Amino acid sequence: MKTRKIDEYRIGDIRKILRAHAPRTQPLGDPTNHAAVAMILREGEPGCLETLFIERVEHPQDPWSGHMAFPGGRMEPDDESLESVARRETVEEIGLKLDPEDQLGRLDDLDGARWRPFTLWVTPFVYCCPEQLELTLGTEVADVVWVPLSYLADPRNVQPYRLHTGPADLVLPSFQYGSYTIWGITYRMLASFFQLLDIHLPPE
Repeated sequence: MKTRKIDEYRIGDIRKILRAHAPRTQPLGDPTNHAAVAMILREGEPGCLETLFIERVEHPQDPWSGHMAFPGGRMEPDDESLESVARRETVEEIGLKLDPEDQLGRLDDLDGARWRPFTLWVTPFVYCCPEQLELTLGTEVADVVWVPLSYLADPRNVQPYRLHTGPADLVLPSFQYGSYTIWGITYRMLASFFQLLDIHLPPE
């Protein structure tokens, strides 16, 4: 069977695929060990889906300072679910109120604390954004950018990223979109998402 190109997918196709997916999940124990993010899709140019990234503000106490990410954050004790975390954080970070009915599905939980001395499991939820809305950036967000899925789905756009971890650097896959570098757990979320669409990026 011929593999479909990313621009041949519509929101309804992605919803159907994600709803059929049984994500790998981690038991919900200590809330501080869990976080959730929102991968938000919208129709850009005709026939072109885009997804939203935030650029985090530089902060010495933030392990992900300055990184490109999806809107999201840690679970708090009064959050009723991981999905509510993704929606709450999206409002706080970019002023966008997501409708639960616009959730397309859930991806696999991922280890968000690689090379770090703590535990954090991150749950990505995928949403569609039906309108071209103005965003209001919170204090933790320096910038936002919509990136075409056609760019992210092309393995030829994957470039090496050197992570300085001590005596030996790690070379990891990344995307360089203009001045923005997308790597780490956000890259792994993209790879997990595209794998469900039978599109395969180089593994981390």
